[in-house]
Amino acid sequence: MNNMKYLIFPDDPSIYFMSSVLKKIENYIEDGTVKLIKCVASNDGYIESKTLIQAIPKNAKVIFIGHSTPSLLYGGMSECYPRQSLVKLSEMSLFNDKELLLVSCFSNQLLFSSRGHRNYSKCMGFGLLPSEMEEVSAHRGFRELSLKVEDIEAFKLELSELIAGTVEYLLYNDACLEKVFSYFKITANKRVSEIILANGNRKVANILFYVVNELSCD
Repeated sequence: MNNMKYLIFPDDPSIYFMSSVLKKIENYIEDGTVKLIKCVASNDGYIESKTLIQAIPKNAKVIFIGHSTPSLLYGGMSECYPRQSLVKLSEMSLFNDKELLLVSCFSNQLLFSSRGHRNYSKCMGFGLLPSEMEEVSAHRGFRELSLKVEDIEAFKLELSELIAGTVEYLLYNDACLEKVFSYFKITANKRVSEIILANGNRKVANILFYVVNELSCD
């Protein structure tokens, strides 16, 4: 059985706030336990990343941290190179017989839509993970919170720390996605309680509440 883990982390300035994950698991990357796939913002970067993804063996654990829609995973971007599709819905068969953790917007919907393409492999995904004010309008619950830029920035910090801890848990314990799913829900709910009890930013607590409730393990 293959014990290799892969982290797909596109080079995109809008997800640099998630770099705390890379720092948290840098020892796993350096010793080769985790293979890092960074889709840089260029034609060659996309081609190389797709080739590496195609070579991921069965039974591997794959983590994607980036942007997505209900129909695709995005790659890297820069001021000179627009964000493009890295893996389309019809290409989700690339993840057949692999465990897949998608830390990206609406990845729960992508996983639901791609069941047949990926041979019903075990996967975990999220709903909306707002990193910009423009994204708030896509979620009725978030719109009703009257969020400000500082609320989004505070949420991004909380999210990055939660994901970093969750990925470390997955790697340290070689945990299956069911356990990773439970771990994230427990730690996120604990953090919501801590924020409320400390009279912290209740808007951030509410965002985390929505994130937990929209989390799915398929």
